[in-house]
Parts: sequence; structure tokens; C-alpha cells
Amino acid sequence: MTFVKAKPLLLGVNIIGGIAVLGSYAWGLGNYPALRGALWGGVPDALQPMYTVNMLLATAGWLNILAMLLRSDDQLRVGERPGHLLFAIIHMLILVPSAFWMPLTLLVIQEGGSLLWTMTRLCLVLVGIGAVLQVWALRSLSPAPKTSLGRGLLTAGGLAFALQTAVLDAIVWPYYFVIP
Repeated sequence: MTFVKAKPLLLGVNIIGGIAVLGSYAWGLGNYPALRGALWGGVPDALQPMYTVNMLLATAGWLNILAMLLRSDDQLRVGERPGHLLFAIIHMLILVPSAFWMPLTLLVIQEGGSLLWTMTRLCLVLVGIGAVLQVWALRSLSPAPKTSLGRGLLTAGGLAFALQTAVLDAIVWPYYFVIP
């Protein structure tokens, strides 16, 4: 795959993956409004505002990262690897399991079961791994953003996304979740 074709792939992954993730949330919240509170999984009320604020920061970080990648030169590299292609793979690792989280969690809430719970946890772990890989890739970009502010914003956005997915979602949320 050439570098020129990898940028449209990255965009396509984000459009299709984003629609799948947002669609799964719209489907779940729209069809099961009575279970909205159960989706918190037992996370204490005191922690929920932290989740909400960090979700907004993580989303802003994701959008900033994607905008930078789409504006960047077609020769973008992560170490010796083609940058746009690597980010397309990382974003698939994040978006595909993210689209399954809502349906799986609703099934766990309604039916219980260790297999469904394991699948839900696996989704969260994969997303967290993808987020950590994204931070590594951002720190290994060549050419790097020209300003320290640009580098800092990318790193901060990547870290906010990783905090949300690798820590709050993959570790904290399951700790409090009670399987019916």
C-alpha cells in the first residue's frame, strides 16, 4: 500500500468506525432507556463527573489527532513505519471493539453470563491497548509537529484518550460492575 492510499484508508476507518460506535450508542440508549443508569455499572456517583469531563477531553483529543493526521504530509512516519497506515490499523483496533461494547454490555445487564462479560472486558482491553499504542505512535511521529504547543496538544489528547479507555473503562469500570 502506498502512502497516498493510506490517508483515505485512515479517513474511511474513522468514518465507518465512528458511525458504528455512535450508532451502537444511539441504538442502545434509544432502545433501552430504562437501562441507562445500569450502564454505569456501579461506578460511584462521586467518580461519574470525572468520567464525563474526561470523555469530553478524550473526544477532543481524538478529533485533534485525526485532524492533524489528515492534514499531515503523505510521507508521515512512525519510526520507520508508514504513519497513516499504522494509525489506520490502531484506529481499527480502537473502533471495532468500541462498536461492540454497548450491545455486549446491554446483554450482560439483561442476561448475565461469564462469556458475555469476558467478551465485554476483551473489547475494553483491546481499546485500551489501541489507545496506548496511539500515544506511542504520536510520540514517534516524523516529522513531528513543528511547535511544542502542537506536540503538547497531541500528547495531551492521546493521554486523555488513553486515560479514558485504558484506565477508566478497562480497569475502573469493570471493578465496580456487578454482573446480574
